[in-house]
Amino acid sequence: AGCIMAELLSRRPLFPGADYVKQLEYIINYLGTPCDEDIVAASGNERASKYAASLGNGSTNSLPQYFNSANPLAVDMLVKTLTFNPHKRLSAVDALDHPYLQDVRDRSTEPSADSVLDPAEFADV
Repeated sequence: AGCIMAELLSRRPLFPGADYVKQLEYIINYLGTPCDEDIVAASGNERASKYAASLGNGSTNSLPQYFNSANPLAVDMLVKTLTFNPHKRLSAVDALDHPYLQDVRDRSTEPSADSVLDPAEFADV
């Protein structure tokens, strides 16, 4: 969701790397160098953690600077949806509750589900 939002705001890809190595460099440049815990949570791979650490420090202010002409609430939501660690990242439900969307969200028109889907049911799909 964060990458798509960034592309809507800038009208171009945020991480245009040709391969995963270049994309990781872009991610660290925009989001800053994540701690080992965040890298392992995002990738589950200690080799990725070592590689990311070897890239040096990115600037955690890059996203707000890059989107300095955007609505500050949009930038806040963007930063929270692009958090490196998926456990700390803004969920879809929380994103819908973000102040940036308060003027366009109408809860009375939203459908609801009778039950929650279990992702394990789709393991064989």
